[in-house]
Amino acid sequence: MKYQKLIIIFLIFTEAFLISPCLEAKDEKNDRMMAAKRYAETSQIFSLWEKSIISIANKMPEAKRSDFISNMKKIVSIENIEKKAIDSMARYFTTEELNALADFYGSPVGKSIMKKFDAYIADVQVILREEMIKVIKEHKKNQ
Repeated sequence: MKYQKLIIIFLIFTEAFLISPCLEAKDEKNDRMMAAKRYAETSQIFSLWEKSIISIANKMPEAKRSDFISNMKKIVSIENIEKKAIDSMARYFTTEELNALADFYGSPVGKSIMKKFDAYIADVQVILREEMIKVIKEHKKNQ
C-alpha cells in the first residue's frame, strides 16, 4: 500500500512536469512561417528597401536617378532577401513572438513608428557614412 501511494504520487508529478508541457500548443515550423510572413506584411519591412533606393537616388543628379533605381532592382533580388529573412525569422522567433511583432506593427503605435522609420534610418545612415569616412581617412593615413 505504501508503494502504491508513492507510485501514484510519482505518476502525478510525472504527468504534471513532463507530459503536460508536451500537450500545450506546439510551435510548429509552418505556424512560425505563417506568422513571419504576417509580420513582414504588417510591418512592411521589405518596402524599406525600395524606399532606401529612392532615397539614395534622390541624392544623385536627376539624369542618373532612373538608371540607378533600375540597376539596383536588377542587381539585388528583393524576393531572395524576403524569403531568406522570413526563413530566418521562423528559425529564431516563436510563433507567439512573431504574432506579437505583427500585432504591434499593425497597431496605431506601430504604424506611427513605421511612418517615422525612414527619417530615422536616414539620420543613422548619415552618421554611419561620416564614421566610415573617418575610418577610411585614418586607414589611408596609416598606410
